[in-house]
Amino acid sequence: MKLPYKLGLPYIPVQVSVSGLDSRVITLQLLLDTGAARTLVSPTTLELLGYNPASAVDRVRMTTVSGIEYSPMIQVRQISALGLHRADFAVVMHALPENAPVDGLLGMDFIQGHVLTIDTIAHTVELI
Repeated sequence: MKLPYKLGLPYIPVQVSVSGLDSRVITLQLLLDTGAARTLVSPTTLELLGYNPASAVDRVRMTTVSGIEYSPMIQVRQISALGLHRADFAVVMHALPENAPVDGLLGMDFIQGHVLTIDTIAHTVELI
C-alpha cells in the first residue's frame, strides 16, 4: 500500500490503529522510525485501551536522553499500519516528550519481513 506523507516535515508520520482489550480501536500517529528496533506507544493511549503496565510480558532496557530506563512491553490485540495487520503484537509502553508531535514510534519489529520503500521525490511510503 503506497501512502503519501506530508512534505516539509523532518519525520514521516504514519496512521496506526491499535485494538484494545475491549475491542475498541484508537487511531494514532506514530513516527516511522527505521532506527528503532521496537514499536513504542504512549502509556496514556495504551491505558485508555485497557492495557495495564502491571501485566507486562517483559521489560525492555532503553537508552534515553536522561539515561537507562526499563519500560514495560505488552501484547496488544492488533496493530495496523501501511496496510499491514499484526495480531498479538508486543509494543513498548513508553512516553515521548510532551512536545512530541506523535504518539509513539513505529519500529523495525513491525515492518520486519516486508519491503519498505520511502520515495523522497513523490513523498510516498510503501510497505509490501
